[in-house]
Amino acid sequence: MKKASIPMTNDLICPHCERSRLQISTFDEVMKFRGEELLVSGLQGYKCLDCGEWVISPAQIRSNHAIYAEKKAEAANLARARVGMLDGNEIRAVREQLCLTQLQMARALGCAPMTFSKYERGEVMQSAAVDVLLRMIRAVPGAAHFIRARAGIEEQWTTIVTSVADEVLATNVVRLDSRSLKHEAMPAWESSLQQRRS
Repeated sequence: MKKASIPMTNDLICPHCERSRLQISTFDEVMKFRGEELLVSGLQGYKCLDCGEWVISPAQIRSNHAIYAEKKAEAANLARARVGMLDGNEIRAVREQLCLTQLQMARALGCAPMTFSKYERGEVMQSAAVDVLLRMIRAVPGAAHFIRARAGIEEQWTTIVTSVADEVLATNVVRLDSRSLKHEAMPAWESSLQQRRS
């Protein structure tokens, strides 16, 4: 079915036959995705009541693209389930567990930001290697630190923690001086910080 895309005007006269009015209608379309044919329903357009030609407005194009994207995500998640891979929501949960943006996660995994975004949206299926890495990040605590460091976040976090710890330690030393060294037992983490500073 051939469809034209033109900006819509208020008269809504068919641009093909220039005789009849256009009527808003829905249609189905078969789309190829990863070698499979998907039936996409509920797409919108204007159909000429006389010649039967279709015209799609810019707003309808945007709406139809969202329907296509949703259908692709469903198909990709079904394909992932068949081979036992994480789906888009699970991938997003791993990223959020690390408190990383899509850009940072893409940098850490060595892929393009748009590619990682498509993993989460379900438009692109991740490789088996990326899937294993994401599962490892989710299951192994040390892996999260490694990924955060690759994203350039872990060093920043370490710097902040060290800076705060230094302030706490400096405050603790002042408190020791002001009490003329009459100090109760320090909490274990403060004691370890003091040993680290010595």
